[in-house]
Amino acid sequence: MEGAVMLKVVRMALEIISMRLLTILSMVMSFFLAIWTMSDPSWERMATSAFFAVCVYLPCISFERMKNETKNKQD
Repeated sequence: MEGAVMLKVVRMALEIISMRLLTILSMVMSFFLAIWTMSDPSWERMATSAFFAVCVYLPCISFERMKNETKNKQD
């Protein structure tokens, strides 16, 4: 019985860590892309940075927020 509870806790912790790690990684990548964009500004670099933020960082945040809301409803 205790092993099943411990396994459930470990599985939940790994899900949280992996989602947070994905969010942090996408945020860091967006930051470095913004630095690259500002080092030599051009429309192509700004479009690339904006496209990356919209296609990678924002869905990651919305998925994490949606997952947190469903967990709060279950509690």
